[in-house]
Order: sequence, then C-alpha cells, then structure tokens
Amino acid sequence: MILSTLCYIEKDNKYLMLHRTKKKNDINKDKWLGIGGKFEEGESPEECI
Repeated sequence: MILSTLCYIEKDNKYLMLHRTKKKNDINKDKWLGIGGKFEEGESPEECI
C-alpha cells in the first residue's frame, strides 16, 4: 500500500494548483492538481505535503 497526501491551498478565493506536464507516461498528465506527495518513512502528513 502506498500512502500519499493531497492538499488544496486557498487564499482570497484563489487556489494554488500544479499543472502536471513533465512526465511522459503520467496518468495525471495535463491535469491541474493540489499539492501533495508520497509518504517517506517517519514523515508526518504535514511534512509529506
């Protein structure tokens, strides 16, 4: 099982989003996503973001 985080950051009715474009075979290619990542051993959810 792989654990990950996903966070949406909002300020003044605007959202910080990432546009995925770099990886060739990325299932999220060309999608707009929130901030996050995969957990490393011993990491808290806040550190993972």
